[in-house]
Amino acid sequence: MICLPFAGGVAGNFYDLAQRLSPAVEVVAVQYPGRQDRLREAPHEELNALCDAVFAELPAVMDGPVALFGHSYGALIAYELACRMLQRGDRLCHIFLSAHGPQAAPRPEPVHKLSDSGLIAAVEGFGGPGAELLRDPVLAELALPILRADLKAAETHSVSAAAPLPVPVSALFGEGDRRAPKESLAQWRAFAGGGFDLQGFAGAHLYFQERLEPLAEYLQEQLADCRVRSPMPVTA
Repeated sequence: MICLPFAGGVAGNFYDLAQRLSPAVEVVAVQYPGRQDRLREAPHEELNALCDAVFAELPAVMDGPVALFGHSYGALIAYELACRMLQRGDRLCHIFLSAHGPQAAPRPEPVHKLSDSGLIAAVEGFGGPGAELLRDPVLAELALPILRADLKAAETHSVSAAAPLPVPVSALFGEGDRRAPKESLAQWRAFAGGGFDLQGFAGAHLYFQERLEPLAEYLQEQLADCRVRSPMPVTA
């Protein structure tokens, strides 16, 4: 299962989730440019450019059926990667799109255009562990440019108009998430041609970091079915 982090997130955000899944599930978390071991690389401000870069690296980590899990910003990347993978004929078996619908939530002003203080307040409003760390000036100097670039990529992106994906799609949401509510995630149904499931979890926007066990159980169940289905590659 290839995991795509949220805006400002890192590959390590999925470590605890990976520990709760069966050893039979190999978790590969993507590290976007501009953070941790890729700190010297500029972050992408255009989502398709990032998708193209990630897509080019995928063959090296794929062996057998592959699932995608993307949270928030990562959900948009997961969808665009799925389109590319299916066109290439990869063995994609399930797509988990979490905490972001196909359309950005309407706002008076895009979050990526807010002042530093406004951006920090917005992130704190998302909830989840560690948001208060942005109040540290040293950490904020490192993190805010990355976060702003990620949010710009998400907020200026239009989801590709394509035929419904011929693989199962799960749209996942936090039941207390005002940024990406159930109604927003339900819009992914129009993009799902191989089955669709809308699943809520206790928590807000970063529910998957707050309560891992219910999500891990759900993913484990779906991935077990994925191994049984093991669909043949689809070419376009």
